[in-house]
Amino acid sequence: MTGKNNRRQERLDLSKLVFAKEGEAAHGGLIRDISAVGAYVKFYIPLGRVEHDFAVGDTIDLIMEDETVLVGSVARSDPDGIAIDFDPESADQFGFVEAMVNAERDAAE
Repeated sequence: MTGKNNRRQERLDLSKLVFAKEGEAAHGGLIRDISAVGAYVKFYIPLGRVEHDFAVGDTIDLIMEDETVLVGSVARSDPDGIAIDFDPESADQFGFVEAMVNAERDAAE
C-alpha cells in the first residue's frame, strides 16, 4: 500500500519567513511546512525563482524572523527549495520546534 504522506511526523502547513544559510551562501524564503524533525523551505525573490547551490548533505542554519536559529542538513533539493532534516542530537531544538508546531496548530483550530 502506498500512501501520499509517509513522513515520520505530521507536518504543519505554514508560511514563516526564514533565511537558509550555509557558509556565505544565504537565501530568503518561506517555511512551507514543518514538523519537529524537519521542514521544507521554498525560496523566493521578487522577480522570480532563486537559483541556489544547496545540495543534499549540506549543513544549514535556518534563521527565523525572531532570530531563532535551527540547524539541520539538506535531505532533498529541488529547483524551488530544500527539505531539511533537523539535527537529531539537539533536544532543545526538537523541543522548540515541537512547541512551535503545536502552538501554530492550536492557533489554526
